[in-house]
Parts: sequence; C-alpha cells; structure tokens
Amino acid sequence: MIREGLNYQWRLPAHADSAAVQAIASDLNIALPIAEVLYHRGYKTAAACRDFLFTPAEVISDGALLKDAERAVERIIRAIAAQEKILVAGDYDVDGVTSSALMMRCLRDCGAQINFFLPNRMRDGYGLSVKTVERAAQNNYRLILTVDNGITAFDAAQKARELGVDLIITDHHRPLERGLPDAYAIIDPYQESCAYPFKGFAGVGVSFKLMSLLYKKLGREIPDDVFELLTLGTIADVVPLLDENRYYVREGLRRLGRTESFALRVLKENARLQDKKLSSLDIGFYIAPQINALGRLDDARDGVVFLLGSNKEDTLRVGKVLGHLNEARRDIERKVSEEIITQIESRQVPLTDALVVVGTGWQPGVVGLVASRVASKYGRPAIVLHKTSDGLVKGSCRSIPDFNLFSALSQCASMLISFGGHAMAAGVCLKESDVETFRTQLSQIVRDTIGPRDGRLPIIVDGELPLCDIQRSLVHDLAYLEPFGAGNPPPTFYVPRVVCTDKPQFFKERHVKISIFHEGERRSVIFFDRPELYQFFCDRIHEPIDLVVHIDMGNKYPGTIELRGIDCAAAE
Repeated sequence: MIREGLNYQWRLPAHADSAAVQAIASDLNIALPIAEVLYHRGYKTAAACRDFLFTPAEVISDGALLKDAERAVERIIRAIAAQEKILVAGDYDVDGVTSSALMMRCLRDCGAQINFFLPNRMRDGYGLSVKTVERAAQNNYRLILTVDNGITAFDAAQKARELGVDLIITDHHRPLERGLPDAYAIIDPYQESCAYPFKGFAGVGVSFKLMSLLYKKLGREIPDDVFELLTLGTIADVVPLLDENRYYVREGLRRLGRTESFALRVLKENARLQDKKLSSLDIGFYIAPQINALGRLDDARDGVVFLLGSNKEDTLRVGKVLGHLNEARRDIERKVSEEIITQIESRQVPLTDALVVVGTGWQPGVVGLVASRVASKYGRPAIVLHKTSDGLVKGSCRSIPDFNLFSALSQCASMLISFGGHAMAAGVCLKESDVETFRTQLSQIVRDTIGPRDGRLPIIVDGELPLCDIQRSLVHDLAYLEPFGAGNPPPTFYVPRVVCTDKPQFFKERHVKISIFHEGERRSVIFFDRPELYQFFCDRIHEPIDLVVHIDMGNKYPGTIELRGIDCAAAE
C-alpha cells in the first residue's frame, strides 16, 4: 500500500500473517511489533528470525574460497620469509584508512618488512597510480598490496609487471566491463568465477578475510584489536550489515564493550561519548565522520598512524586535529549544500531526473556528503562535481533506492574518463564539455528504469505501532535487531490517527517537537531539521494526524521514550 506523506512516499506493508507473527513473538519471547518487523523483512519463521538476530558462526565461509586468496597468501609468506619489502597502497576514506591500518597491524605482527602509502586527496587523487608503482620499485619494494582499491588500476598493474613488482589487489568494488588488471593476484568477491558466497564486504572486510587466511596458514590467532578496525571500517563504508558483516560487527561491538584502543577513546571524547557503550549508529554518526576527516590531513599517513596508536602523544595530537577538521567539514558541507539547493530552487541548475551539479572551489572531501543530502532532498540520484585545472570535472554520485547507479554509469562509460563504485555510491571523472550530454543520458536511464521523479523518496514502513504498544519492553526487544545500518535500518513505524494536543515547540529555529495523544496514551515526537512542519502542526492542533517514526534508541533519560519523527500527513 502506498501513502503520500508531506516529504516521503510511505510504502506500508501488507497485512502480516497474524498466526506466524504470534508464533515468532512466542518462540523468541519478543514484543509483537518486533516480531512483525522481522516478518515484514522476510524472516517468516522463528528459526529464520533466530538465525538473523543471533547470527551463528556458521555464516562464516572459508577465506580460501575467495579467488586468488591462497595464491596471495603464499606470496606474502614468501615475502615475509625472505624479508622482501612490502608496500600497502590504501585510500584516504574510512574504509581505505582502516584497511591500511588492519593490514599493517597484521603483517607487522607476522614479522614483515612493511610500509604503507595513502594518496593525498588533492594532489594524487584516488587509487593506485603509475607514479606510486615507479617510486615503490625505485625504493626496492618487491610486493605491493592494495586495499580498498585497485580493481580499475590497469596502467599501474602494467607498470608493476614491467618493473618486476608483484601486485596483489584486494578490493570490493565491481570490476569494469573491460576486464581485470594484469596483477599477480586479485581478491575481490565481485570478480567472475569467485566462489565466495557473500559479496557484500567493505574493503576492510576483504583485507580481514585475506589476513585471517594468512594467520590460519601460519597457525596463529589474529590479534584481538584487529576486530576494532574491521568494525569501524565496515560500519563507516555503509555496506549491508547482514550475513558475515552482521556477525563481525556484532562480535566487534561486543569486544569494544570490554576493551578499546587509545585512538578510539580519543574519538569518543571528541564526540562526548566517553562514558557510553558504542552502538553501530554511534559509530556511523559520530565516530566515522571523524575518521573520514583523516583523509583531509595534510599527510594522509597520519591517519593510519593514529589508528595504530603506537605513540600516545601523536595519537592525542592527531585526535585534536580531527575534532577541528570534522567541525570545519560540517560547515563546508552545509555551505556547499545550501549553494546547490539555491541554484536548483532558482532554476540555475535544471531539476532533471538525475541531478548533475558542477561547481568551482568545492572541496573534493565533501562532495559525496553533499550529494547524499541533495539526493535525499530531491528524491533522485545526485552527482556533485568540482572543476579541476585541466578542463575536467570530478566528483561523487549518490543514488536512491531501486536505482543501480553503477549499472547506469556503465551505460554512460563512453563519455566518462573514469568511474567506479557500487549500486548506491560512485565516483566519476569526465570532460566539462560532456556534462550536459551526461546529464541528459543519465536522466533518460533513470526514467527508463524507475520512471520520472516527483521529488518524494520512498520510505519502507515496517509495521503499524499503536501508542499503547510503546513501552520499555518494546525498546528492550528492539535492541535485539541491532547492529543497525545499511541492509538493516532502525525499524520505521506507522502511527495512525494521533492528536497533536498542544502548540508545537520550536528549537533553534530548526527542530519541531510535538505532544501526541491516542486512547489514553501520550508521547512526545521530535522532528529534527524540519522547521517547515511547525505551521503544519499549529494548523492541526486537536485534529487527527498520521505519523511515520523511529523509536529513539539513544535516549539519555531512563524511564522515558521519545519518538523521532520522519514524516507526517493529515489522517485519512
């Protein structure tokens, strides 16, 4: 059932099999609304729900199933034995930084002669370059390991081959149609003929699987602190928290409850979370953005050094810088977003079915975040590009549900200099002169695939939730669904025919809080960054309204339950 809200198109679920939901609730001893959420998410028996909620170790597959993984491990073991110099070539985002730190931590522990290189976002751009390979060869490196990149490094792979440097690529991005680079070994679950059953790893997950196989071959236990890096990178890269990812993040969060690195403690203090047991949402909203700021350091290597935390003074120094960088990033992101929205609203930029915006002076480090905001606001894929000095435009793309961005970019490949990414996020580079043609072609692909855009993003509603069912026991049982993230978002509930009892409260000219009532129950609901709703609720005091909400899992006041509003509409 489809219902139109003020900002979203609500996709309400079909009626559940009440007997099946009751059986799930009874067998697992959980609240009926939580059982209904599980049912609507495809877990229709108690056994299926139990496997999802508690994710047994049996979901873990042998890393040897990854194509080329055993060949790569054998080469690494030879390099360690011969004390050959090994270079880890990473990336400057959270996934790339945590992957680099994980690989460094593991290989140092195994006695490898190892160093690492992260490109500078402004000077070097993304991925492994020919120049990096040449410098590695000049400095007598015989083996290069990429992490979170490399699957499109055709020129760099060819140069490595010419110079006698063995290149092992570990990546999680989809290969291009032209094939694979000519590398010694490629570990990427998306490559053809890779038998590994789970494909949804972040780059840090692929690195972890390779290192796990190495440690297994060496008869050793992987270091406990490696799980922290795996957890941070997996959550931050917004890969689906299902299957193996769910298992590893659950395990990582459990271990973080017992012990955490000095670097993580610094990040928690920056976010004022030092006294809190971290959840996946805490990491996603408060910790990951700080790690993302590592890529904006003048020397990106400081990011890996920070996460490895071998020197407390350096860790504290970089941690303070990160706090300032993250604050500055938020201001820059807000200003660029406002600039783009003003251009769209004033029709300086056409509101096409795929939004393509080009600007001068926009920092490459914020365009992905801005693209996410713009895609969400206008309900269509958004591509935010910044001009370079050589007549090119580069930037980030963010998609919406139901539209595979990587597939669409593949159809536009003839006009792109380079691209790479996933269904929901990608990076592109093209000539500035080709932007209009790119916008037209991509918009046509959107229309052909999912129809013209009307500005409303769909939102999946997990179930109906009467106010009388919102009790502490429900919040307790909701925690079983964690960790929340991509593929397993916090449940979204439909709360019908409630009455706004009082004049709404307005906070910081941005947030609106209302008090609602239904059949003897009263709750408060807060809508963040929705100032336009203030008048909507003022006009409907004592009138029935329908809401879509999340239950606030992070409430700081015991005994209280607050609902976080997502959308609203006059009651039908």
